[in-house]
Amino acid sequence: MSRDNLENAIYEVLISYIAEKVTEKIAMYHKKALVVFTGSLMNFDEAMKNLKKLREDGLIFEVFLSESAGYLLDLSKIQENLQPVEIYQSSQKLPEQLAKDFETVIVPTMTINTAAKLACCIADTPASRLISSAMMREKNVIIGIDGCCPDNKERVAKGYKMTESLKAQLRDYMKKIASYGAYLTTLENLYDSTKRKVLHLGPGGGTFIENKGDAGENAGCMVLSKKVIGNVDILLNAGCRVIKVNRDALVTTLAEETARGKKIQLIRE
Repeated sequence: MSRDNLENAIYEVLISYIAEKVTEKIAMYHKKALVVFTGSLMNFDEAMKNLKKLREDGLIFEVFLSESAGYLLDLSKIQENLQPVEIYQSSQKLPEQLAKDFETVIVPTMTINTAAKLACCIADTPASRLISSAMMREKNVIIGIDGCCPDNKERVAKGYKMTESLKAQLRDYMKKIASYGAYLTTLENLYDSTKRKVLHLGPGGGTFIENKGDAGENAGCMVLSKKVIGNVDILLNAGCRVIKVNRDALVTTLAEETARGKKIQLIRE
């Protein structure tokens, strides 16, 4: 073998090795997720079950605890189910730095307080700063809405009664957060939603809800461009008279039942 051929062979091996290592590093980066707890106890056990399944599928977790989460949540359950590499208290590390370090941020138990701050672009707590910063960087931000959704069955079962006006306001918060780029889901669907958003589709965004006008003949009409329409989509748009979906979209049975119950017309186009 000539010297030139030998050098070319070595060069190709080095390039192949470097490419392989870079690919591995990128893959590991996208398998890391920061889980942000903001203190809601709604369906906490459901959150743990889904997060544990995600860990078993290969996600590597680190955890950020708001001050209230540190007091209210069962840290032993978090340790047992998530086996996090690191747990950060709200005063340990700059929220903006954490948002920069992770491609995926999961907020499984978001409180009404945090939802209101995010919807109004108020970042005056470590948790709201972290989540806002992640959305501004177009990270994968996946939010479980059980703790801030007025239609949550556990909330109703605990005796909470809200006026329709208050429910509408809370739904509006969620719509705004979704329009900022977050991906909203119920905790029972957290595993499937995260797997679809992160493990299968990788990084990148896209809003969960797309609003095509709210005046004139389109008043009370919402257009959803998702491929799969679930029950949470209907609940988030419970104030609409009409929900339009793609012709080939899959609408779950529960979503159809909820739409009928709330007298919402589903139209394929």
